[in-house]
Amino acid sequence: MNTNQKSEIENFVLSKAKDRKLAVLISGSGSNLQAILDASASGELRAQVVAVVSNKADAFGLERARRANVPAIVKLKAQAQDRRAYDAELADLVLLYQPDWIVL
Repeated sequence: MNTNQKSEIENFVLSKAKDRKLAVLISGSGSNLQAILDASASGELRAQVVAVVSNKADAFGLERARRANVPAIVKLKAQAQDRRAYDAELADLVLLYQPDWIVL
């Protein structure tokens, strides 16, 4: 497959794609989150961030989410019995927002 054919296929797939719901997991400044929010707002990315979850209450990415009117949730590891329980609780929390994709 040459580059032109690949580009045509990608364009076809993107034209048929619906907006995807994204849940974004962060632990810090949320610079990747901001890039996603910006790309979504400009129409460059056909996606909507439906939730942002952090394992750190002071993560600046939570403020970025709030400014974009996206639910910003803190899920501390200390709130769970152990790592396995934390992972299960985190998964349940994220799935409440019914994302198509989870971004790390």
